[in-house]
Amino acid sequence: MQIFLFVISFIFLLAGAVNLGAFGIFPATPFLFIILYLVYKKRGTYLIAGIVSLFIVASVYSLRLYKIEFFLNSIGREVITLQDLCLTKYGGEEEFVLAMDMKNTKDCNSSNIGGASKWEVLKSGTKLRIDDINISHADMGEHYSIVSKVELGKLTHLYPHYVSFDGKIPLAADDLRYGIFYWLSLLMYWPVSPIMILTMF
Repeated sequence: MQIFLFVISFIFLLAGAVNLGAFGIFPATPFLFIILYLVYKKRGTYLIAGIVSLFIVASVYSLRLYKIEFFLNSIGREVITLQDLCLTKYGGEEEFVLAMDMKNTKDCNSSNIGGASKWEVLKSGTKLRIDDINISHADMGEHYSIVSKVELGKLTHLYPHYVSFDGKIPLAADDLRYGIFYWLSLLMYWPVSPIMILTMF
């Protein structure tokens, strides 16, 4: 039973280390205390297993903090825009470019976009390289946007559904990251799992 508890705690700690969500590794904290308790009470083999387990978790978490591209398999790949987009450049201390949906070229102008310094239409079928992925947590969710370079400058907010790898199927968040890490990170929903189960019925 104690071995089973140790293994489960290690899996949940690992899930916290790869979690890119709003709460990160925090929901896995109770499982850290379980491992420490077992190591303290049993020592011996548990001490060795505890050291190895925590080293693995700490190594993965350091990748999460400093080498996040390890979890994102799309960085460096080429994508194709599926529709015309309005690129809007904003000034300030750090200039950046946003991509927005548009119905026609008249929608892309400075008169209806406050604070814009420049703007242009990015045509459908344009090829871009994914230089980075921005991950935000609005409303406690997990939202992905593509970072790329365009003539106006650094494009920091390009939503996945505007582009495709093959020019046909719009991208989703799952296409930007390794699935194995994502599915493992879903274990961090365990604190709210009773509520989620109740809402299913």
